[in-house]
Parts: sequence; structure tokens; C-alpha cells
Amino acid sequence: MKTMIKMIGLMCLSGFIFAGCTPKIVTHIYNERLPLPVDSVHIFLPGERVPASAIVVGDVAVKDRGTTTKCNFDYVVQLGKETTAKNGGNALQIAEHRLPSTKSTCHQIFGNMLYMTPDEMYSTMIDTLSFLSSGETFGAQVAYAERINNPRNVVKLSAGPSRITSKVYSEYGTVHKKMGIDVMLSYERIGKRSFGFGFTTAYNRTTYGGMSDQTFFYIGPDLVISRVTTKKWRWDMGIGMGYTAYNEVGGNSGGGVGFLSRLGVEYIFSEHFALGFDWNMLTRTFSAPEGYYLEKNERYGFDSMSLTAGMRFYF
Repeated sequence: MKTMIKMIGLMCLSGFIFAGCTPKIVTHIYNERLPLPVDSVHIFLPGERVPASAIVVGDVAVKDRGTTTKCNFDYVVQLGKETTAKNGGNALQIAEHRLPSTKSTCHQIFGNMLYMTPDEMYSTMIDTLSFLSSGETFGAQVAYAERINNPRNVVKLSAGPSRITSKVYSEYGTVHKKMGIDVMLSYERIGKRSFGFGFTTAYNRTTYGGMSDQTFFYIGPDLVISRVTTKKWRWDMGIGMGYTAYNEVGGNSGGGVGFLSRLGVEYIFSEHFALGFDWNMLTRTFSAPEGYYLEKNERYGFDSMSLTAGMRFYF
């Protein structure tokens, strides 16, 4: 008995999770009709002409319920077709197509479920073909042109100026805000909900004049959020923690912990290439060398920020 109750509970939970992941379908039926095959349903995009004599079965909306994960355009349209056929319609007139945005990552459609006689359907097809052969374009095909989707995999290669923002003490005195160069390589794996993970490696070289040159290395995993805001622009943010090391030419060296935060923006040239800029902040903490005295509010480490630019590769 307990096993059966657990199974029922698991089935209910699975059903709840599945329902929460699928789009929400809202209908208002005006003329009830017997169901028809899904394959008989014809799609009219926004702007395409529909016979005035077509019977309006009802209206339908396929919307984001807030927890929806599977909601690409083809899937949303398929749900609209199935709903239309279920209610006896053989044509779905999409009146509005909402693209993914900052408010929702889903495609959403709003339209009318119609029924047309075979003669009306045939004349509509001929009219559509004639319209296309005239060289004109339906307004909807321009107004609702698909933007570039958020890439699933991103490789970044960047370089640019950096600045040590913390004080650096040495036998030659205190150094403030010394400039250097950063070279960074990172990988991002973006999920369907714009969140993802990745890793970043960074190399820095800074020259202090009277002091010896200093090099830094960092490698670590990232948590990433990414968004394509228009067809040509993408931005992302990342935070991470990893291993860092430093080396002074002819001096001290060691390893420690690094904390990285970054904000980037990219201009998309094509489906696979973009040019981007990243603003990076990196905090490095090391164990102090033997005999090195630290005040209570001090730590042994280096803070830096950099502005890097380079190519992005999507695949």
C-alpha cells in the first residue's frame, strides 16, 4: 500500500513538473465543431490574407507560464495546430507572434482558429502563391524575422590593458595603480534559460620600473548569464573562483586563490563569429612570504581590473 502511494505521489509530481515546463494554452470557443486531423490545419502568418467567409471557431493563445522551458517557435506553432484541430478548425491564423525578450525567453503566439471549406482553402492557396510570385513580401515575414538565438557554446580570446589597483610595497617604495597587459581565454556553455557555466584562464604581466617584472596566472570555473538583446548584440556576466599564481623575476613566487567577475558585450557578425569587449576585475590572495609582516586589516595579494577585446566563436 505504501509503495502504491509513493508511486501515485511520484506520478503526480512528475505531471506537475511536466505541466510547468510546457507553454500555457488559453482558448475561447465560439463555434463548437468535431475534431479534425492535425495534418489538415493550415498556418496563416501575420499579414497573410484570410477569406472573409471563413468560420471563426475560436481564439487561441500559446503563452509562457513563467516556468516554461520548451517554447521554441516550431513547438509553439505545433501546439496551436493541435489545439485548432482538437476544436474542429482546419486553419490557424496567427495574429501576433511575440519574440523572446527580457520579460520572457519563450516564443508566444496569439491567433484565431478557423474552419474553411475545401474550395475556400484551395482559393486561399492560389491567392498566396500568386502574391508570392509577384515579388512582394508579407509584412509579417519582415516584422517577425527571427533574431539570432543565444549561442550554446562560446569561446573568447581577448587581450587588453590592465591596472593593478592595490598598493604594492617593495624596497623601492610604494607603487600605486601600475599598468600591465592581460591575455584571457574563456569558454562558456549556455543553457536554454540563459544561465550557464564555463572556465577562464588569464595571464598578466606588469612592469614596475625599479622593481622586477611580475607575472600572474589564473584559471577557474565560472557561473554565467547571457542574453541576446537584439539581432546583433549579446551581453554576458560571469563570476568565478579559481587557482592563481604569481612570479617575480628573480624574486618571490607562490600560489593562492583568485576571485573573478566580468561583464561583456559583443557585436555579432554572423552565426559563428562576434567581436566583444570585457570589463574584468580579479582579486588574488596569497600566503605572505616568511618574515613578511601584515597589519590586521591587510592581506597579501593583488587586485586588478582590465578592459580586454577580441574575437568570440559560437558553435
